[in-house]
Amino acid sequence: MIKIVAIALLAAVTPVKAAEPASFESLYKAPAFKASMEVPAPPAPKAVIYRFESIAGCQVVNNLFIMQPAMKDALGMLRHCSDGLKDAFGVPVTFTAADINGAAGIEIGVGNSAAALATVKEGVTRKAGRFFGYPVKIRKLGGAAAPKGVFAGKSRLDCDIRVAGRSNTVSFAVAGLGRPGAGLVSLNPGDDYAPIIEGKDNHDIRSMNDQGGELRADENTLVLVGDGDGCTYVELVLYKNSGYTRGWASESGSETPNWYTSEVVCSVKAL
Repeated sequence: MIKIVAIALLAAVTPVKAAEPASFESLYKAPAFKASMEVPAPPAPKAVIYRFESIAGCQVVNNLFIMQPAMKDALGMLRHCSDGLKDAFGVPVTFTAADINGAAGIEIGVGNSAAALATVKEGVTRKAGRFFGYPVKIRKLGGAAAPKGVFAGKSRLDCDIRVAGRSNTVSFAVAGLGRPGAGLVSLNPGDDYAPIIEGKDNHDIRSMNDQGGELRADENTLVLVGDGDGCTYVELVLYKNSGYTRGWASESGSETPNWYTSEVVCSVKAL
């Protein structure tokens, strides 16, 4: 009994150490506080890409000049923009000089395409209705547009095909390009067996005519095949949605080096 009382008295007189407040360093290292210090930085703002200026050649409207360029120079700078819009939308887009409220201005003619018209309007509006300091107006060109990649009558295609940096040229003609039943037309008068013209300086393509050439067409591509006496095969593939201006080419066979290239650029014009 005496022992229990002594223990109780000792507990009563022994001081209890009070809890110390947490230090700033310990708080900083606490998971909850640390998490609040690691908020991720906001993402960098994305560059704004305007619709009109995304078209090849149309960025030229942002050029700055100490003196206003002459009208002929302004129209010359817009020529590549006209080509880019035509390639993108498959309709003609023209830039011509015009009188606008008694002042020299630029008239933009747009073919039958709502997308092309909206793109041109966006570009003109964003430039406050002026290109190179000249007032601009827009008009719709009359007539229905042919589907992109469809050409009336006979067309000539001139293609530059680069293999390992070397230029090879191939020219051929097609009747009904872009339509069912498109056919190869000879570019060598009086010699239907050699319808294709090959560049004299070609390094890699010299056998397109050995079997007279073969043309194949479907909804998406035009394929020209040259057969070098059954030993060398050259294939040129052009995409309809590019207006038959882009594609790829390859060579295969047992007696020649095989190659493939996507560096193919063609032009198309009516015969």
